[in-house]
Amino acid sequence: MKVNVRLFASIRKYSDKRNLEIDIQEHSTVGDLLSKLGIPQNEPLLVIVNEYTQRKNTLLKEGDTISIFPIIAGG
Repeated sequence: MKVNVRLFASIRKYSDKRNLEIDIQEHSTVGDLLSKLGIPQNEPLLVIVNEYTQRKNTLLKEGDTISIFPIIAGG
């Protein structure tokens, strides 16, 4: 199945493109997608699937749009 992935800020270092169409297996999770992209599991991230914040164990569906942001702290 195909999903759309959008990478933001420092997360763009994992791809030469900002917007990707990725082919993944059915029943894949957000964590599976991160692994496929080469993003370490311990990377602090905000993952939004179709406009809702999700966890790494969230199942993905055909046509989902996944936006991945680094978590930024500051003061």
